[in-house]
Amino acid sequence: MRLDLRAVVLATAFTLGLVPGTALAKGTFKGTFGDVKFKAKKYAVSCSYVGSLQFRNLAGSTSKRHGRYQAGVGASGYGPSPTAPGAVFPIVLTGAVATFFSGEGPNPPLWGGNSGLGDPVVITITGVKRGKVIGTLDATLREGASPTGAPIHGSAAFAAKCSSL
Repeated sequence: MRLDLRAVVLATAFTLGLVPGTALAKGTFKGTFGDVKFKAKKYAVSCSYVGSLQFRNLAGSTSKRHGRYQAGVGASGYGPSPTAPGAVFPIVLTGAVATFFSGEGPNPPLWGGNSGLGDPVVITITGVKRGKVIGTLDATLREGASPTGAPIHGSAAFAAKCSSL
C-alpha cells in the first residue's frame, strides 16, 4: 500500500492545531527541494513530541504574494527524546515520512516519501540548543501519491522548540 499523502497532510495540520503557541516561537526550517528554496521561520514552524509513542512531528510553512503562492514541509518519525538524560547524538528517526508542497494555491503540487516503503527519507536530530531540537532532513520525494511520480531531492535543516503531548 502506498502512502496516502493527503492523510499525512491532514495529520500534520491536525497536529499543528494541538501544539501550544509557545512551542511555535522562534523556529526555522529551511532547505532546498528540487529547484525550490524553502524557508519557514518563527511562528510558521512547529514541533511536537508524543513521549508515550516516541513520535516526533516537525512542520514549516510559508506563503508569498498575499497567500497565492504556498509552500510547506512536514517530517515525522519515531525515536527517543533528545532531552532525555544520557541521550546520544545523532538520533536517526525510524519510520520517517516527509512531505513537501510548493506552488500556486489552492492546490499546489505535493511530493512525499516514506522510509517504511523503501523511499530514502532520513531525519536526523543532531542536538538540542537553547531548548530547540536541531537536525536535518534528507529525502528523495515523489510527486503525488504514485510510486512512479517525478522524484525530487530535498535537503533541509531545522531548529524548533518542541511541545510534549
